[in-house]
Amino acid sequence: MLHKSDPDRFMATMTAPPEIREKLFPLFAFNLEVARAAWASQEPLVCQMRLQYWRDVIEATFADTAVPNHPVATPFSAVIKWGGLNKDILLGMIDARYWDMGYEPFNGTAELLTYLEHTTGVVTEMAARLCGVPDHHYDVIRRYGTAIGLANFLMAVPELKARGRQPLPDESPAALARLAQDGLDMQAQVAVEKPILAGPALRTGWDSTRVLKRVVRQPERVLEGRLQTSPFRRNLSMLLIGLLGR
Repeated sequence: MLHKSDPDRFMATMTAPPEIREKLFPLFAFNLEVARAAWASQEPLVCQMRLQYWRDVIEATFADTAVPNHPVATPFSAVIKWGGLNKDILLGMIDARYWDMGYEPFNGTAELLTYLEHTTGVVTEMAARLCGVPDHHYDVIRRYGTAIGLANFLMAVPELKARGRQPLPDESPAALARLAQDGLDMQAQVAVEKPILAGPALRTGWDSTRVLKRVVRQPERVLEGRLQTSPFRRNLSMLLIGLLGR
């Protein structure tokens, strides 16, 4: 599932030891299911039902009641218990996806960054937790994950606009450059703290720094849809990540 639809997280996970992979794969598969739910149909009720399914899975896990037999829900429920994942964070991650179903713009940059924090940011933090990273690194890893989400979001802007969404609070080049610089500033602290054991979580954003730097230099690329890495460079980078683990 991840190999086909989320190759960055697949390759990052493959750099982890086998005992960590079996925890990360259900987490990232859960994230993929939740992200897809809001785009499952043009009928909002169908999307809401899919998101509610995952809320029910979380509630059942913490209530220690039966979880539906599902190829993602069943192993992810076990990972929640094993890793001591936070119920409110998981539910907040699902709730954040309701934006994907609507057509209202974000009310400023802060609201956009909050959305990214509660989606990619918390997924990166939870991945680090499952890798055994000490608690005092979680804040900086969440910010790093938020920046990964920002880079992915900026690459998706043309597609979001084509689907009738209004993804950017301000489309001016100056505002886009500032937003990308904010993302780079979020990532910079990781180089200072150097959180041990966090590699598989941080490698999910292997291309994010390059994307954000490109937006700082050439913000017009966002609306033009010219931020993606070439297939050759992407495949080469994925190969090196898999072989070298960095």
